[in-house]
Formats: sequence, structure tokens, C-alpha cells
Amino acid sequence: MADPKVVSMIEIPGDPEELRTRTSALEEVAARKAKEFGGISSTVIRTDDGITIINFWDSEDGRHKMGDDPEVRQAVADAGLPAPSAKGYEVLAHRSTS
Repeated sequence: MADPKVVSMIEIPGDPEELRTRTSALEEVAARKAKEFGGISSTVIRTDDGITIINFWDSEDGRHKMGDDPEVRQAVADAGLPAPSAKGYEVLAHRSTS
């Protein structure tokens, strides 16, 4: 696994179970496209008011290209989700146990 340079966090408010069902519909597109744009990993977590998707990337540019990709945007719209509004942060240190 490449060392992540950027982490993005996408917060989506709503019922976590409903959101998880809706986001699962775009997993195939997201997994395929993330590889193309330098995605490293993706984790979906339950929050007090919805879900947060945490993605690690090998570059800031790849993160933005994924968000701007027409196929990704269509999959998000088809799932009935709001347009992605992710915050990105530089990774200063990352350690994996595997």
C-alpha cells in the first residue's frame, strides 16, 4: 500500500442505515474510479447524525479528479445523495499494523 499523502472526509447527515444502503449502490463505481485516481482506502463510519466517509489518497490532485469525474457524480446523484462536499487534509504521519 502506498503511503497516503491526503485524507478526505465526507460528512453526510441522515439516518446511518439508510445512508449506508444508498452509498452501497455506488461502491462499484467508487472502487474502480478510486484506483484510477490514486485512492488508497475508504472507510465508512457511523456518526451521531449520519455517516462520514474517510478516504486516503496518494495525492490532492487525484482526490479532486475523483470528485469531478462525471461517472462518479452520476452515481452519487443516482443514489439520491447530495453532491460530495469533502474536506481534505495533508497526512503528516500514518502507520499501518499490517
